[in-house]
Amino acid sequence: MTYSLEYTARTLQDLKGLDRQNSRRVTAGLKSLEAQELPWLHVKKLKTSASPEPVYSFHVGSCRVLIEFDFERHRIFVDEVGPRKSSYRDF
Repeated sequence: MTYSLEYTARTLQDLKGLDRQNSRRVTAGLKSLEAQELPWLHVKKLKTSASPEPVYSFHVGSCRVLIEFDFERHRIFVDEVGPRKSSYRDF
């Protein structure tokens, strides 16, 4: 069963802040992750995260996408998108 993507308001702002090429690249990367049977195999789990649920990092070019999984409802929550330097500020 495939997973569905859900974007936070912060993620939508982050995507608007990227240049057009990187925004399209990130969106295409997330769509390909959404289509995977086991999407958690294609991301890296962050060692330290403030939230009770683990946070994962998905690399798309020079951008980092921080996501969380809802395994029961088969959803991927996209928390943050940004350049590698500033991606991990809250986690």
